[in-house]
Amino acid sequence: MPRDIHRFIPAFETLRFVATSCIGRTIRQTGAILRSTLS
Repeated sequence: MPRDIHRFIPAFETLRFVATSCIGRTIRQTGAILRSTLS
């Protein structure tokens, strides 16, 4: 059981990192679109 958890944690960390970077990119793109629309 503990071995399974240790094998699962790195995958979860990688997934979280990918999700965070994707969300950050989406927020930046949305902000740029909003700025270009407003100006």
